[in-house]
Amino acid sequence: MYQRRSVKFSTTENTPQRTRLPPPQTRAPARSQVAAKPRVRAIGYIRVSSEKQAQEGVSLDAQRIRIQAHCVAMDIELVDIVVDDVTAKTLDRPALQTALSCLTRGTADALVIFKLDRLTRSVRDWNFLLDNYFGDARPWSLLSVCDMVDTRSAAGKLNLNVILSVAQWERETISERTKEAMDELRRQGVRTGTLPYGWRYSVETDAEGRRFIKEDPIEQHGILRICELYDADFYVKTSA
Repeated sequence: MYQRRSVKFSTTENTPQRTRLPPPQTRAPARSQVAAKPRVRAIGYIRVSSEKQAQEGVSLDAQRIRIQAHCVAMDIELVDIVVDDVTAKTLDRPALQTALSCLTRGTADALVIFKLDRLTRSVRDWNFLLDNYFGDARPWSLLSVCDMVDTRSAAGKLNLNVILSVAQWERETISERTKEAMDELRRQGVRTGTLPYGWRYSVETDAEGRRFIKEDPIEQHGILRICELYDADFYVKTSA
């Protein structure tokens, strides 16, 4: 008969031993070696050209609120907001000159406006501002809330150039159409431009809706008096 033999298998011989890893060492978080970027300091500029525009258009308070909200959203430090209540036919405006002086003195890094036309509508003035303040060679930036212009980025500069180019094209197109219309009126014998002394345009219109030329009684009387004095050899030097 067969005898049963008990065979003992060792479970430790064929099983790989697990190596215990050393406990992870806790390290202190490394400090960032890159310095935090300083916040941009901006001076706000708002403008209305008349009391009527302040009531019916975009008021000063509305412009101020939009600029303040934009600076909060973009993490911009708003130094101050200056106000003009004159037209934009020239850059010689008190508040605008104050804002530009803040840039040159170093108290502000950027100029924030509600809309580009609040700054100026003149292409010549825009060329001056870009050459002296907001061009590539200048350290200051221009931000427009409604026009999505931010010259700190390439996209913002492109947007500004596109808007200015379209504005210049529109002005030139209007000028060409106006010139063509005036030439057509002259061809038809219609007088255009300023009338000579002694004449004025009538309030009434003709069948085509055009005002005709008529004498101005007061100015005509002055012309007659001048002719009388001239015929009498009476000159201004004589009366003086």
